Amino acid sequence: MKIGEKLPNLRLKTHQETIIHTLSLIGESKLLFLVQSKEEEVEEILLENFDTLVDANIEVYVLNYLSPKENLELQRAKEWPFTFISDEKKELTKALGAKKSLLNSKPDQIFLLDRDGSLQRSWKNNAFDIRELFGA
Repeated sequence: MKIGEKLPNLRLKTHQETIIHTLSLIGESKLLFLVQSKEEEVEEILLENFDTLVDANIEVYVLNYLSPKENLELQRAKEWPFTFISDEKKELTKALGAKKSLLNSKPDQIFLLDRDGSLQRSWKNNAFDIRELFGA
């Protein structure tokens, strides 16, 4: 997705085995999709600022390639208040543009979508600044 492009409608499962259609997430809040990586620096920053995210009406979703059952175990172990989305076929990850390519070995991993589902901003993990998120 490029800035301004809209979220496609995909059918995925959360860590609670709930089937969601991505377009059903659009409306009340801005959406922050985080493609989970081995480094947990961004997750920790988001966790430290969770109340501010709630106040700013930003919902956080963690995307990874694990099964819903594995995500439930991970979510419980980490005690993160975020919704985990199982993107086992990498459909949403690819749609957002987080797929590695020959030209882009470190793709953006964090995506902010506006209330209408359009991509507003994206960041690489190492370039993420929470202040920019609240300014967007």
